[in-house]
Amino acid sequence: MTDVVVVDTNLLVLLVVGSASRHYIKKHKRLTEFSTDDFELLVELIGQFPEMVLLPHILAEVSSFSRHIENPARSKVQETFGTLITTTKEIPLQSVNGVQRGEFQELGLTDAMILHFC
Repeated sequence: MTDVVVVDTNLLVLLVVGSASRHYIKKHKRLTEFSTDDFELLVELIGQFPEMVLLPHILAEVSSFSRHIENPARSKVQETFGTLITTTKEIPLQSVNGVQRGEFQELGLTDAMILHFC
C-alpha cells in the first residue's frame, strides 16, 4: 500500500481532540505539549496524502487516551473519534507480526506493528 499516512497514537489523539474543538487541546491531559498550531500543521501534513489508514493497535491506545478530558468535552471527543473510525479505512493486522519483529522488545507492540505495516 503506497501513498497513505499512518498517524501514531499521540498525534491521532491530537487530531481527534482538535477536530472535536481546537479549544479542547489545552484542556486535554495528554496534550499539554501540543498547541492549536501543532494541530493545524498535523492537518496540513495529513492532507498531503490521498488517504489516511488506521491500525487497530493505535486505535486501542487512542480510545483510552482520548478520554482524558472532562465531560461535556469527552462526549464530543468520543463522537469525533467514532466518526473517524467509521469514515477511515482500518487495516487489520495480527499482533504476532509485531512480536516477531526485532524492534518489539525495545519499542513495544504498537510501534512494532507500525513498522510491520510500513
